[in-house]
Amino acid sequence: MVASTNAAGHSVSGPILKAETVRNMFVPALTEKGSDSLSKFMMIEGTQWGTASALTTKDWPKKRKQGSAFCKFKSAYKGRQSNSADIMRLTGGGWAGTQHFMDPTTGIAVVFGVQVLPTLDLEVAKLWSKLETLVYSAVEDRADRL
Repeated sequence: MVASTNAAGHSVSGPILKAETVRNMFVPALTEKGSDSLSKFMMIEGTQWGTASALTTKDWPKKRKQGSAFCKFKSAYKGRQSNSADIMRLTGGGWAGTQHFMDPTTGIAVVFGVQVLPTLDLEVAKLWSKLETLVYSAVEDRADRL
C-alpha cells in the first residue's frame, strides 16, 4: 500500500485513484461549442462536461459552488404543477434515482439514492433540492459562528 495525500492535506492509505485522476475529473473536457450543445440537449445551461461528470460553471445559489462535479436531477420546480419535463431535468443520474455531487471548493460531497420507479419523480426532485439547500445552509451557519 502506498500512502498519498489528498487535496485537503489528509494522508490516504492505499488510494483507489491517483491524485491526478481525481484532479482531472474536475477539468472541462469539451469545447465551448460542444458543451453548449450538450447543455442545451440536457436542458441545463451553464454546465461544462468533464470526463466523469457534469461540471458547474458558476455557483448555484444556496447550493454547490462553481467547479462542482455532479450526476443528478436538477430541479426546476417552482411550486407549480406541470408535467415532469417542466419540473426537473436529467443530467445522467442513476436509473433508479441515484445522484451525487462533489464540491471541491467547500469539501462537501453528497450521494443520494432512492428506489423509486418511474424515474424523474417530482417528490424525489424536491427532496434532493431541499437536502442540498439544508446541507449548505448548515455549513454556512457553522462558518458564521466560527
